Amino acid sequence: MVREFTINKQTGAANATIATLVLSLFLQMLLVFAINMKQRKRVITRELLFVALCIKPGVDAYRVVTKQKQRPNTMMHPKMESKFIRGVELIFECIPSVIIQLNAFVNQNQSALAAISVLSGVCTAAFISASISIETEIYGIIGSLIALQVISFSSFLYIIEPKYRATFTSLRTGPMHCQFLFHNNTLDSEKIKVFEDNRDFWLPIKDEVKIWLNERLPTWLEEKPEWFNSTVKSMIEDKFVNDPELLKAMRKDEEETDIEEPL
Repeated sequence: MVREFTINKQTGAANATIATLVLSLFLQMLLVFAINMKQRKRVITRELLFVALCIKPGVDAYRVVTKQKQRPNTMMHPKMESKFIRGVELIFECIPSVIIQLNAFVNQNQSALAAISVLSGVCTAAFISASISIETEIYGIIGSLIALQVISFSSFLYIIEPKYRATFTSLRTGPMHCQFLFHNNTLDSEKIKVFEDNRDFWLPIKDEVKIWLNERLPTWLEEKPEWFNSTVKSMIEDKFVNDPELLKAMRKDEEETDIEEPL
């Protein structure tokens, strides 16, 4: 996926993916060194090489399956070492990698390869978490349920309308979204909806809203657009209208509209 990110000019995603891999390998090496620090240099070098070649999980699995005992001068049993190594891989590589790929997939790169990569990452994270949990007896059920939840949520993100996917990865808050809509909408009928939101949401831009309102209000009162009805007028507080005559005209127009509207 690093190559795919680079081709699509998603350098941030590419660099972040490489960073998670490097961090994971570094922490695994640090853990392996700590476990084997009392061993001979040849043994330490061999164990670190297993990590560097990304075959450490396979080596650990072989040791666990063949029921090897804890080696002399090591800190833990192979089974426990395997859990720690997979835990580091899960926390610092698998999960961050899935988040990075999912964010890139949702916001830009929605190719078949990207979808397969996201699904593969989710399944890998689910498998590792489930395998670690199952080995701890009763927690295996909890781990399996978590893995199932991760897969289900990822499937949900895949099948929903693409335009809604970004809402699950965006860091935009309610106030930020409210201000974004006001600044980026060009239609008055859309910008006026700022008054429908909690005023605390757009408090930082209230002066901008007030200036815009007073600039556009004379035009609305003259042209009487359909969307500028009594409901919209009632949401505009008196203090936001600078001209008393415009305020009086708006309230009078509001009362006339209420009379005309059928019950």
